[in-house]
Amino acid sequence: MSKVLRIDLQGSWNYQVYEDKEDLRTALIDIHETDMDNEEDKETLKTMPLDEICEMFMWDYEIITDEEAKEREK
Repeated sequence: MSKVLRIDLQGSWNYQVYEDKEDLRTALIDIHETDMDNEEDKETLKTMPLDEICEMFMWDYEIITDEEAKEREK
């Protein structure tokens, strides 16, 4: 099994491990929903794929093993 490591390309947030890409996508939506100007933009954000959200807000991710995830979570 694998996990997903969130990487902040701006260096403001620590690395974070998620169960899968959808968990990461949901977390990034929660983080950036307040950055959107209006309700229409917020709704659009909720429909965006993970890669587009990452590109828009300068995030990246890496698929890691469960063992690597355990090391990161220490």
